[in-house]
Amino acid sequence: MEMFELKYFHAVAQTQNIQKASELLHVSSSALSKAISRLEDELRVDLFHKEGRNIRLSPEGEVLLQRASEFLALEKATKLSVARDRAQVEFKLAGPEIMLA
Repeated sequence: MEMFELKYFHAVAQTQNIQKASELLHVSSSALSKAISRLEDELRVDLFHKEGRNIRLSPEGEVLLQRASEFLALEKATKLSVARDRAQVEFKLAGPEIMLA
C-alpha cells in the first residue's frame, strides 16, 4: 500500500466519483481505477460497490477511509513539524482554461 494510492482512494471516496477525483488530483481516471484495483487486490476486499456509473463505499471502504484520513493527516503534520518554517503551501488552481489565462 503506497501513500499515493491512499491519496487516490481518499479522493475517490470523498467525491464518490472517479472522474471528479481525477480532475481534483490531475491524474487520469484509468490511473485512479488501477490504484483502487491494486488496493482491493492487496486487501482482498471490495472498497466500493459499483452501481452502473455510480459508486459508493463498501463497509470495508468506510474503514479504510477513516484510516486513510488519519494517515494523510499524520503525513501532513509530519511534513510541517519537520520542515517548520521551510514548509511550503501548495495551491492548485483549477477551472475553465479561459478563466485561468
